Amino acid sequence: MAIGSRAQTVQCQTTSGAWGPCPLNASVQLFTTQAATATATATAQKVYNFNMTGTFLVTYAGITGSPATCTLQVKTGDSLGNVSNNNTALSLTPATGSTTIAFAPTSTQQQGDQMTVVYACGTYPTAGTVSVEFVPSTSAPLPPAPLFSGTAATATATSFAVRTPGQSGYGDLEITGSGITGSPSGCTIALAYQSNTGSPTGSTQATVSFTPGNSLQVLPVVPTNPTGDQYVATYACSTYPTAGTISVAFAPTTPVVIAGTLPAAIISGQQAVTASAVALASNALTKGICIEALSTNSISVFVGPSGVTTSTGIELPAKSSYCTSVANSNALYVIASTTGASVTWSGN
Repeated sequence: MAIGSRAQTVQCQTTSGAWGPCPLNASVQLFTTQAATATATATAQKVYNFNMTGTFLVTYAGITGSPATCTLQVKTGDSLGNVSNNNTALSLTPATGSTTIAFAPTSTQQQGDQMTVVYACGTYPTAGTVSVEFVPSTSAPLPPAPLFSGTAATATATSFAVRTPGQSGYGDLEITGSGITGSPSGCTIALAYQSNTGSPTGSTQATVSFTPGNSLQVLPVVPTNPTGDQYVATYACSTYPTAGTISVAFAPTTPVVIAGTLPAAIISGQQAVTASAVALASNALTKGICIEALSTNSISVFVGPSGVTTSTGIELPAKSSYCTSVANSNALYVIASTTGASVTWSGN
């Protein structure tokens, strides 16, 4: 399948020439017979499912010489074309033929609107070409919905209505400030549903309090009603920043819906994960439990029954969650490739 480029559309062109919706794992062509004899930067390309996890297919042709210390630096970009390095550069060994390279992004750049790569070598081939194609994984969480993008943080602002991915009102607000100055206080983002016919619900579903700053903040959204077609966001402060902008996106999650009589208490906790499978702390449950990998994790956590391994468990990259029904939390075990990761859990 050849990928077409049409502004403001998510369309792909088949070999027959027909256009249609892109599959979730539509490949991203970054280099096509690019000269391998010098540094090259690919034009940023749209990643249709926003997933930066996937596999690179690298094809070399006519390679000669003794190339050495060659790399491919992956960069993630937003819809405005701003890009930044994503994880360390991949090591390449140019030789005529094809090879595949699995790519795992950093925990803070698992999703993005666009991708580009930079090819470089300490010693370049004397001749030949390189072609690079990226195939994103289809196991990514639902992509975030942008509410504000570079909006002035110095006054009240209301977003356009944006569709809630999967119609889930639960999730996180990803808030990033730029050039923020002053001493802002009492700042909130209020979220209200709007139907797909354009009629607002007339009531706020969730209000998230925060202090504008120049770093990423990820804050939970717990709406009054669990689902809605679209969100409209209103930003307001008691004291506004004196300068700067904010960008806000809503990243959805899918909560467990529990029917029947609810228990009186909810229990929760956190637990460090090691390279050995360890059970969660013992707690009797009547409905079920949800486990989430902390956003600060740099490696995946794997969940499963006693004896689980990193090859057999359910993989939870940072900020991913898994919910199930068990009689006791100690029926679930967690493991990782090494130390340094943790999980948080909640159940009843």
